[in-house]
Amino acid sequence: MNGPTLSVLGTATPFPTPGNPCSGYLLLLGNDSLCIDAGTGTFAELQRYVALEELSAIWISHLHAYHFSDMPIAFYAYAFGSITRNRKLPVAGPPGWPQRVSSFVASNEIHTMSDFFDVHEIGINDIDRVGEITLSSQLLQHNIDSYGLARRIVQWRTRATRDHVRN
Repeated sequence: MNGPTLSVLGTATPFPTPGNPCSGYLLLLGNDSLCIDAGTGTFAELQRYVALEELSAIWISHLHAYHFSDMPIAFYAYAFGSITRNRKLPVAGPPGWPQRVSSFVASNEIHTMSDFFDVHEIGINDIDRVGEITLSSQLLQHNIDSYGLARRIVQWRTRATRDHVRN
């Protein structure tokens, strides 16, 4: 097994700056890939590292725009792009994320996140495993429901919290 790689997709807050999208990280381990947060501009950066067909899952920490605003773009990519997947993409986020994103993509047709995503709400039906990556969501103190992510692979451990990553 190759060791894990954590790539920073963006760190800008509360809006993207030239060359720096908003909050987003990509965790790679072997054939598994986890996008952590999807702030403005991160979906484009993500494609530098992994093909959208091969992305294993997306995990959203909280519903401030600079952490999830590329989710409507992800929906459009999977719903209307030429991306072929064998199964729906697992996406976990705080309770209510599917309705929030659905409101952005509303049109004459009714679109639901579960049409293209395997919907998980943290604390309700959270993703606990992405291939070899074991996940543990933890409620954080913030001005809205926010979650930190602990990830364990054998003895290597990383904690990602709402706006930063630390070993």
